[in-house]
Amino acid sequence: LLTFRGSCPSTDCVTRAARRRDQRRQQARDKISALTGAQALHAGREAWHRRKTQRAHRTATHTCRSVRTARPNTQTTASAEEMAPGAAANPRAKPKGVHKAKNALHKRRREQRGLAKTSKKTAKNRARDVERRLRKLKANGGAAADVAESEKRLAALREEASGAADARKKVATEKRYAERYRKVKFFERQKVERRLKKLRKELAARPAADGPARVKALEDDLLYIKHYPRDRKYVSLFGARAGDDAATARRRTEAFVARVLVELRQCPFTASPAMAAVGLEAAGVESAPVVYAHSTTADVSRLLGDAWDAMARFLEGGEATASSILLTAPRFDDDFETWSRVVFPALEASVVAAGRSRELGLVCFHPRYETPDDAWLARHRFGHMYAPEKLRSWCEASDPDLAEGLSDADLLYFGSYMRRTPHATINVLWARQLEAAETR
Repeated sequence: LLTFRGSCPSTDCVTRAARRRDQRRQQARDKISALTGAQALHAGREAWHRRKTQRAHRTATHTCRSVRTARPNTQTTASAEEMAPGAAANPRAKPKGVHKAKNALHKRRREQRGLAKTSKKTAKNRARDVERRLRKLKANGGAAADVAESEKRLAALREEASGAADARKKVATEKRYAERYRKVKFFERQKVERRLKKLRKELAARPAADGPARVKALEDDLLYIKHYPRDRKYVSLFGARAGDDAATARRRTEAFVARVLVELRQCPFTASPAMAAVGLEAAGVESAPVVYAHSTTADVSRLLGDAWDAMARFLEGGEATASSILLTAPRFDDDFETWSRVVFPALEASVVAAGRSRELGLVCFHPRYETPDDAWLARHRFGHMYAPEKLRSWCEASDPDLAEGLSDADLLYFGSYMRRTPHATINVLWARQLEAAETR
């Protein structure tokens, strides 16, 4: 663009500069050749970027020097005033008007396809614009229709901005938890798949009566791992099964209460993992905290002792102190047969023998819970889920169309699912509150 006559170095200087440049390049090549693999590639890229930066710097320096020292002559093809600012410093800059033409073409294509206009402004910025316009309308006495329309538009944009912020926050949370629990989920999935494969092989060689139930439990564990909510802290299936971590067992039980009883509305009278018996004021029942207890034993008699210790404190405190107890016993997580056929019948007999059956109500929870058959429920109804016939009658009373589309197998599965907690759990409630809730 410009001539550098009178400002260029002499021939000797150019020769020395070229010699030094060749020496530096040879030194760089020797250094890179000593490296291997990714190190050499990285060093080569760094050297290339360094040379590119130096070349651009020299071009800009010589251009500025030439603009200051160049004299008018016939060989000058352009003056400093005619050059666009920054043209010499950035030789790859596009001519003026190219971006504008591309944007216009983009808009025309969207209009031809019937798409809405795009805007780089976020909903928050658009809401600010509308808010400023609304203030001007009110200050200048604008028409009532314009003010109402602006207010309506402002409310919609604020809601959109709030939703966008929540969505961004949820995506960020999902990414964080996905990275944190990726390995845990992978190892647990591998463990469950190996157990399932081994169990199916054993059942193929020697069928068992409880085989389908055990397979179904492992398949449910797989579904739990694969479809666990991505925006929540992952509650491991195997972490606290050893039995002594009361804090972990409580955290998992609280997560179950929040997810199933509160959010899925399986118990509309549980407001949070810390508060229950909410909404029963009309029946004379006041809300109260939920008490969490823990038992580390694998012996049935010791477990009954732990349960009665918790129930004794429960009775001493009264309804104002606690609304229910959730006692976890992780040592029984893999033995639903003993939990349902031994532990709860023994609890039922002890509560009746102590004369507390009209004060206390007990509910059975277990990771592998299955609603017992009608013959068992006829003799031991205490603490178990209702049979499908009873659930169907309630469903028909509230939603006949839904009841018509549900089979007995569906009702049996849904009823059992409501009772599947992370650990074997005894739920102690006040009998009066339980009756009021079932009446509602």
